[in-house]
Amino acid sequence: MSEYVIGLDLGGTKILSLCVDREFNVVAEDLRETEADEGPEAVIGRMVESARAAAGDRNVLAIGISTPGPAKVFEGIVTTPPNLPGWRDVPLAKLISERMGLPAWIENDVNAGALAEHRLGAGRGTKHLVMIAPGTGIGGGLVLDGKLYRGASGGAGEVGHMQMDPRGPLCNCGRYGCLEALASGKALNELALAIAENEPEGLVAKIAAEEGEKPDARILDKAAEQGDESAMTAIMQAGMYFGAGLTNLIDVFNPEVIVVGGSLRKSALYYQTALGRAIPQAFPQHGADVRIVEAELGDNAPAIGAAIIAWERLGAIG
Repeated sequence: MSEYVIGLDLGGTKILSLCVDREFNVVAEDLRETEADEGPEAVIGRMVESARAAAGDRNVLAIGISTPGPAKVFEGIVTTPPNLPGWRDVPLAKLISERMGLPAWIENDVNAGALAEHRLGAGRGTKHLVMIAPGTGIGGGLVLDGKLYRGASGGAGEVGHMQMDPRGPLCNCGRYGCLEALASGKALNELALAIAENEPEGLVAKIAAEEGEKPDARILDKAAEQGDESAMTAIMQAGMYFGAGLTNLIDVFNPEVIVVGGSLRKSALYYQTALGRAIPQAFPQHGADVRIVEAELGDNAPAIGAAIIAWERLGAIG
């Protein structure tokens, strides 16, 4: 009988479950909203429903879970994720294992994505990889000397909380001026709201009204594509901060490749502004060593990485 694992990605806005075979082929999937504002119990219930939907009647052996940090991955505990309200020291691996009747392990979401891209995607053949994922927040993952680097308690890679400007806006983590507070999707959502309020007759407000939606990063991007100066300025500012963050990573880790995932990579103005600044600002030696590329596995990378970890923990692969 064929055997499978579930790779389950818990995000601030979505839950994705992939049913994955031993060759890392995705045979089924389930995608649904996180509805994080309802708190841990409701979200965990949806995670279980999603995993069961992806599993169907297949012979599933285990579950790997990618989760926002910070988390104590060796203990299976999600500690204080900024984008999951009400989560504090939640023993997620234990709770999912009990409800599914299967062994379960957690991993930081971008660590899982980094592992997947290193094994199967844009980082194949490299030894030193950094992954960064600007989306709702900004997560990071590190593969150093060919191995996933987790740090002392499994919390390494929180690159979104590099402090870029101590006088900058308040971040969900409680500090001021983190990269995430300046260059994430959440930051762009707030900028879009501010622009719409300050310019009620402007393009951002107009597009939002036409679509019946609150101004957000997506609407900001649409306005920028149509030449709206305020929208372009906001996105370029966020992109400049993101580029500065990439420069820091290049100089601190001297990687061969930086893999960019996350939803904001799809914003051409944001992405190109960042790329235009990142390598030129780094030490020339380090800049010559690195490539900056988009994630090949796209939004599936964290869930695929979680599946890889589940197979590893089962002893099925290396």
